[in-house]
Amino acid sequence: RVDGGLRQGDVRAQPRFTRGSGLKPSNYRLAAGSPGINDGQNLAVVGDDLRGVARPRGGRADIGAYER
Repeated sequence: RVDGGLRQGDVRAQPRFTRGSGLKPSNYRLAAGSPGINDGQNLAVVGDDLRGVARPRGGRADIGAYER
């Protein structure tokens, strides 16, 4: 742990989800410029995201259920 109870690698920025037609995120996919893009861990046991898109794309996996 480091200062403030955070662990090394924790992200404190807004995730920047894509938005549907309403005011709230519709599916929690990461929007362009999200700090979660290419910031996850590449795990052999997680080969695809929830849509079936291969992970990782761009060198490192994205944080969350969907690969951008």
